[in-house]
Amino acid sequence: MRADLLSTRIMDLRRKMKRDTGVARVDDRMEIEQLERRRRALEQRLSQLDREGDTYFAGFKSAMAQVAFDTTCSFDAFMRRLDANYRRRPQ
Repeated sequence: MRADLLSTRIMDLRRKMKRDTGVARVDDRMEIEQLERRRRALEQRLSQLDREGDTYFAGFKSAMAQVAFDTTCSFDAFMRRLDANYRRRPQ
């Protein structure tokens, strides 16, 4: 499900990037690359957990991977908001 959400966000940013120019376009491209990297890492981790089988420990590791992924995404979103607010601040 998280991979689907990341894919949707990537598609939305690509559509937005077509309209943007200059610095906004570069920012969108960097965000798209980050999201694609995150999606690939998530898919690799989930496929690795699937190969380990359906044991209690594998389920526990999967849940911990999801918590770590959510925390990382939340932190990245927070830092992007800080950066965006800093750029808008008058010099």
